[in-house]
Parts: sequence; structure tokens; C-alpha cells
Amino acid sequence: MSRQGRGFLKILGIALFIIPSLGSAAGNHSRLAVGAGFGGAQLTTIGPSNDIRLGSGAYFNVEAEKPFGSLPVYFEAGLQYTHASGSANYSYLSSTNINYVQNNVNVALDDFGFNVGIRLKIFDNSAFRPYIEAGGDAGYFQLTYDSSLRSAAITSLGNDFKTIDGALDFGFYGEGGFEVDLTETFSLRAGYRYINNSTRAVDTLRKQQVTYTNGIIYGGLAWHF
Repeated sequence: MSRQGRGFLKILGIALFIIPSLGSAAGNHSRLAVGAGFGGAQLTTIGPSNDIRLGSGAYFNVEAEKPFGSLPVYFEAGLQYTHASGSANYSYLSSTNINYVQNNVNVALDDFGFNVGIRLKIFDNSAFRPYIEAGGDAGYFQLTYDSSLRSAAITSLGNDFKTIDGALDFGFYGEGGFEVDLTETFSLRAGYRYINNSTRAVDTLRKQQVTYTNGIIYGGLAWHF
């Protein structure tokens, strides 16, 4: 877990003792809700760490939740998007059997994801509701290489190399955070999400799979109805 994530969890732990005194103010528990949020992402490549390096970026999500009866347990489903930058050692064997190789190419990552999970809310009848959540994650991992790929060494070989490549990715996520009621209809959410995913083979990385983590701190609003 990143230093940012550990810091967020410390703040959450302190809040568990301080804010429950808010009581059951708005009563937004046990209702359907939709929300949207944004924040910062920190990506770390587990493998192949020598061939692709990812850094920080931006994160956006939309999500919906449905309660399970009177239990403080909720079904969660959401769409998420992460944009980050980094560098990669490009290696692509084209359909014409030309092997394009270029090290340290600048690359932008666009990751389009979908997640489903279960959220457990603590103090579900309170205006302040800490929660923990876990589930599965799937998406499309897209790499876009910039003009640093178009070196003389590459263009002299041919023009059937890829500047955009991608693959499906799958994994799991865990999250901790809290909700605070603003009105009877709206609440504020803040959380730390940890994602661990692996892609299918990526053609421009010697057909290797990419395994990576994404540590996200984000906030947003939820509408309860």
C-alpha cells in the first residue's frame, strides 16, 4: 500500500472515534444511491517492470449501490477511468514480420474499467458511515505511444508499427472510506481504493502480460433516492 493510502487509513481510524457523535442525522442508509468522484492515482508496475514504468495520474468514477434488505451491506457496481503517463521499451513484431524495437518511449495509459463488489458500512444509521469494500475489477488497458516512437531506427524499417495498443485486464480491488450526510438527499464520499490487475498479452511489449497496482485517493458526491 502506498504512503498516501496508509495516511488516509490513519485519518479514517481517528474519525471512527470522533465523528460517530453526529448521530443519525439525515438517515440516508438503506437506500439506493448513485455517485461520482475523482482523485489521484499512483500506478506501480509489478511485471514486466523492466519494460514498462507507470507513474501518477488522474482517476474518475461513477457508481451505484443497492442495499441488501436491513443489513448494512450493499451491492456496488461502477465504471472507472484512469489516465497516467510513463515510459516503455517498445517491441512489436508486425504482420509483415518486421521487428520494431525502441527503448524508453513515452507512453500514455488510458484504463477503462468496470467493477462489482460488496460494501459493508459501519454505523449504518449514522450521518457518518465508515465503510470497507472489496470486489472484482475488469477493463481495457490502452497504451498510446507519442512521437518519441518515430525515431529514424523505427521509421527506416517500415510504417506498419502500432502507436496505440491495448488489452483486456482483470483483477480485484479493495477500498476503505467514509460517507458524511450533507442533506437528506446528498452525501459526501471519500476513499482509498487499491486495485491489482493483470492484462492479456500486449503486442507492443513483446506480447507480455502487464501486472500492475493502482492506489487511488478520491472524493465525490452521492445522491440517495
